[in-house]
Amino acid sequence: MSEPLAIVGISCRVPGADDVRILWQLLVDGRETVAEVPASRWPVPREEASPDGWIPRRGGFLADVRGFDTEFFGVSAREAIDMDPQQRLSLELAVEALEDAAIAPSRLRGSETGVFVGVKFNDYEILKSRLEPDATTPFTSTGNVDGLVANRVSHFLGLQGPSMVVNASCAGSLVAVHLGCRALLGGECDAVLVGGVQLNLLPETGLALSKMGVLAADGRCKTFDAAADGYVRSEGGAMVVIKPLSAALSDGNRVYAVIRGSATNNNGVNDSLPAVSRDGQQRLVATACRRAAVEPHAVHYVECHGSGTAMGDSVELAALGASYGAAPERTGPLAVGSIKTNLGHLEAAAGIVGLVKVALSLHHATLVPSLHFRQPPQGTDHRALNVEVVDTTRPWPAAADGSRHGAVSAFGFGGSNAHVVLGSAPEPVEPSSAGWRPAVVPLSAMGPEALQQGVARWHVALRQRPELDVRDVAHIAGVGRDHGRHRLAVVAGSTEELADALQRTLEGGSSPGVWRGEVPEEPPPGPVFVYGGQGGQWVGMGQRLLQASAAFRDAVAACDEAMAPELGHGVTELLAGTGPGAALDRSDRIQPALFAFQLGLTALLDTFGIRPAVVLGHSMGEVAAAVTAGALTLREGAQVICRRSRVARERAGGRGAMALVELGPEQIREVLQQTEGCSLAAVNSPRSVVVSGQPEAIEALLQQLQQRDVFCRQVKVEYASHGPQMDPLLDELTDALSEVRGAPPRWLWVSTVTGQLVQRAPDAAYWAKNLRQTVRFHDGVCAARAMGHGTFVEIGPHPVLVPALQEGVADGAVLATVQRDSDPLADIGATVAGAYVLGHDPSWRTLAPAGRVVSLPTYAFHRRPYWVHQDAPPSPTRPPKEAESAPSTWRDDVLGLSERQRQGAMEQRLTEEVAAVLGIDSARVSPTVNFDRLAMKSRAAMELRRRLETNLAIRLSSAAVLGHPTVRKLAAYLCQRIH
Repeated sequence: MSEPLAIVGISCRVPGADDVRILWQLLVDGRETVAEVPASRWPVPREEASPDGWIPRRGGFLADVRGFDTEFFGVSAREAIDMDPQQRLSLELAVEALEDAAIAPSRLRGSETGVFVGVKFNDYEILKSRLEPDATTPFTSTGNVDGLVANRVSHFLGLQGPSMVVNASCAGSLVAVHLGCRALLGGECDAVLVGGVQLNLLPETGLALSKMGVLAADGRCKTFDAAADGYVRSEGGAMVVIKPLSAALSDGNRVYAVIRGSATNNNGVNDSLPAVSRDGQQRLVATACRRAAVEPHAVHYVECHGSGTAMGDSVELAALGASYGAAPERTGPLAVGSIKTNLGHLEAAAGIVGLVKVALSLHHATLVPSLHFRQPPQGTDHRALNVEVVDTTRPWPAAADGSRHGAVSAFGFGGSNAHVVLGSAPEPVEPSSAGWRPAVVPLSAMGPEALQQGVARWHVALRQRPELDVRDVAHIAGVGRDHGRHRLAVVAGSTEELADALQRTLEGGSSPGVWRGEVPEEPPPGPVFVYGGQGGQWVGMGQRLLQASAAFRDAVAACDEAMAPELGHGVTELLAGTGPGAALDRSDRIQPALFAFQLGLTALLDTFGIRPAVVLGHSMGEVAAAVTAGALTLREGAQVICRRSRVARERAGGRGAMALVELGPEQIREVLQQTEGCSLAAVNSPRSVVVSGQPEAIEALLQQLQQRDVFCRQVKVEYASHGPQMDPLLDELTDALSEVRGAPPRWLWVSTVTGQLVQRAPDAAYWAKNLRQTVRFHDGVCAARAMGHGTFVEIGPHPVLVPALQEGVADGAVLATVQRDSDPLADIGATVAGAYVLGHDPSWRTLAPAGRVVSLPTYAFHRRPYWVHQDAPPSPTRPPKEAESAPSTWRDDVLGLSERQRQGAMEQRLTEEVAAVLGIDSARVSPTVNFDRLAMKSRAAMELRRRLETNLAIRLSSAAVLGHPTVRKLAAYLCQRIH
């Protein structure tokens, strides 16, 4: 093998274990999970089924084979019923294996990733044909062709590498491993998903095997023991993610174990087709070791096929003794065992499950017991073969160079053999945990029930592992998972704090640091960044951010350089709150400091992937908005903010006052008509304005309003901007800014001078108006809202404008950033969390860069039963019989209505047809939900088209249905067609 291959992700679904962690504990504890046949499978007769065989009474069974999460996988209920549940199981295992590797499945879309799956039987096809012989649908073929199990995975994940099913009987999944490794080494793939699945849904297969004499009478695999008399059938599956070792190390993947080499062959001419061959197995081992460049004496443990048949076990041990036990330089006996003694024989999935056991044993440097071994059969001398059955949990000893090597075998009863040699992973270089702290931890799902289940699973896992660094947890949740529409985000400084927050969420209470939301059907447009005016400042407001964020620090340093010619000093001291010049006691200090803070915060959020689609500024906040929009250079922005504040303070300082009043603009205008010396300075919301004027006039106005029980308060300022007091300053300010040319904005900027989008370069005249005219803030907010933007983020050191925004965008969402005298790092985390649950996806790789890959719960599938039945109950198990009958014509009924009524009637009829085609309750078909969300794929669309053509007596093109992707849009189109 030219390069070792790394196993970086593992999933499993086996009797008694739904994930890798539970499986490993089961193996360490030496437990068996074989049990009586569940009553839901098939009746077990008291008497033998025939003189030569009997239906097995015991086996290894999964708890739920009927359930499936159609919403997650984008499959309609009708299609799910027609899908071989082995296809469903493979889909789940693929997602879980990728998530275990901290690889978000969507990251592989379009990649040359291969899929190789071992499959043997398809009991479901027989079961369907028996129970519903006439129930052929558009999904029957794709749902029940064995070869499509792997293709289904590739299709769902969007993978473009080789995709195939391997049926080599009980060797199938280990042969799939070999083929996947060869495809990787041959350059056909970047990575491979390899697995095997097996579901036992009918008694006949077990009966046939019992007639062959290969099943144990007591329903136990007693591998290598004198009492071995056959095996017990089991079901389940497993899947692994394999990458070249160099790529895995480069990508920071956790490596469970390394595949050193593999081989597959066939016995050729033999005593009979099912008979095992010692010669074939010895040739197989020799080839695998040669390809692995591993000497046989270095292999300490072999996970045997070990089915528990007397003949098979004796031949396998003899071959292993000759190949490994007798190897020169071996210092101790070859350790052997079989996971079949724990789980039973998973047939097509047996090889991959054995590989998983060896990989986990190497990862934990621990050998686990093979059960039911008491003594070898007469005539088998383990000492002579130099082998020993592992019967206790014990450390796996390392070689002198620290390495460990193991192997796994699988044999099919058609003579196919497979053998894989594995080694321990190289000593990992533990990365230091990194990222924003307090960490932002996202959890999401496609539906609310799945999200609730996921939260519960994460809560349990985190309670069990409080020692985990919360930043590693955030990395797995953010980078290693895809993100669904139903979302929850927690800002937490520790794993214990995170677990506490999840517990309060599960209990139904509100919890600080927790955000929850649902992303709309159509992804929301980007947020509106709102830059506030004077008033939010506080001493030391930038200190923590200067220490914690290089992006914030660099942006402030750039402002320092740009402002130095204007101020004679920078603004870092002002933001840090240190040094003799740090007092924020004058507007010509406050406004430059706020300007630098706002741009630093914008740069920081940009690194986290939170970027504005529209910018909006209030008074002096328009300067930072203009720089962000590209309408001013940083140097020009520094000139505007510094000269604006200096001229205003020097010419009008101490001669004016301003006040906030909770009245609407029309109400305050009526008041101001009766009040001299005051004017309307800003309209912040439908019931919040700012007035400015002479100090005595403002004081008199406030007394008058207070007598009327109107909330009002004076704003701490040095002059009365946005009013007549600014008129004498305008020529001087225009002259001071004469070199400011500006440029047409590169990004959308809504002016609060005009209340409209800025189209032209903001020159000196614009900034004079900015200081003098009434701030049309609410008009600007409405303009942004009219463009479809529903998320507003106030950029500043304290949420001065958030109340006004909440009043002005009742149907939108408003987020703050930093708050006065709080932890700004937690505040920024809260901003990111709030944006995330609203559908604005941050850059998780910046927020939570690669740390340690730790095992955390994978997606909590919300399974509902989808199964074949003779007497079909209502959806989701099977649509009502009426929905499957021939449709009645309703064109005339619709045409007989008025034009106004026609649309509603068409929507109602269309809703029923869509529900019938997809096999779902009509209540789930909202008029505005996109057909993609309902898993309306091409074949379902063709069926809907056929029904509509019959009902409406019209011809429809193939694209007509999917080209009008909601009930409402399609109904409008159909109304036009029939009219």
